[in-house]
Amino acid sequence: YKEPVITDQKLKDKIAQIQAKDSSFTPGFFLHGAKAAFEMVLEAYAAGDKETLKDLLDEVLRNTDQLQRLGQ
Repeated sequence: YKEPVITDQKLKDKIAQIQAKDSSFTPGFFLHGAKAAFEMVLEAYAAGDKETLKDLLDEVLRNTDQLQRLGQ
């Protein structure tokens, strides 16, 4: 995975804190996974797939008005 160029020192410090607890963490891999998860949510929403959304979203997001109306 391509690693992003990070210039913000505060962000670099936070990443270093994460890596101190999890040496396998890389921003590139994290962003790749986040993108894949976002795409899965969008595809499930577009398809009206409530079961997949139930698995992917937490309770707060599942109870939003837009998702409650999905499939009506």
